[in-house]
Amino acid sequence: MVFRNARGIACDQAHRQTETNAMAKSHRKAGENIRKLAAKRKLKAVIAFSAAIFSLVGSIYLSNALKGLTTQLLTITSTSTATTVQQPDFSYLFYIVGFLVATGFVSQGLFLWKRAQHAEQGAEGEEAIAQTLLPLAQEGWQFEYGLMLGKGLGDADIIGLSPKGKGFVIDVKSHGGEIEVQGDGSMSPLR
Repeated sequence: MVFRNARGIACDQAHRQTETNAMAKSHRKAGENIRKLAAKRKLKAVIAFSAAIFSLVGSIYLSNALKGLTTQLLTITSTSTATTVQQPDFSYLFYIVGFLVATGFVSQGLFLWKRAQHAEQGAEGEEAIAQTLLPLAQEGWQFEYGLMLGKGLGDADIIGLSPKGKGFVIDVKSHGGEIEVQGDGSMSPLR
């Protein structure tokens, strides 16, 4: 008997069984990929917060350095001429620029931190669904978690392969709230 695999290539029963068993070889856990993504986002957020502090400290340092340089130049020019020249103080511009740059970095850090929290919420959702699927695994189902689909396409949260060889893709959503599933399969939010 000839079967077609997921790519549409003809194969025999033995080859099909090999492909079925190959899915179980990956030992990725539910939520693993998304937790790594959350950790990367948190690291980037910490770097952005650090850059904000550095820009504030740097602007203060540059402002003070400019004041010192201006004072030295005025001292040199005032000793060589009889008149004292009053130069405007532009050092406050460093404070303004430093503050604006720091605000941008803080904004970016907050955005990344929030996205990291959303990713952690998604990981918790995937883990909860994996626990729900455990009885099916005991019946012979195989599950693969966080399978990357390709460049720029994202991932399939959970792929399930039934004992009969039928594949299912589960896309986990972990929005707040609870839903109730009626006997006819329809869903409604609980309040």
